[in-house]
Amino acid sequence: MSFFPPVALIRKKHIIKHLHKSRAFSPRTAKTLKDAGVLNPHSLAQITEHLVFTGEIHRTPQGKYYI
Repeated sequence: MSFFPPVALIRKKHIIKHLHKSRAFSPRTAKTLKDAGVLNPHSLAQITEHLVFTGEIHRTPQGKYYI
């Protein structure tokens, strides 16, 4: 029997990992998901919105993200 982690958890970790690797730690250093290296940055947008809603990541008015 195999275990497959939920897609949302994988996506969450992928986004946070890439924002961290791109050193997006403040509004000044924020990156678009594409610039941070997130694969298919517009797919599963509801997961990104949930991360913003829960405060795990932050979005600037210009549509860039940081942790």
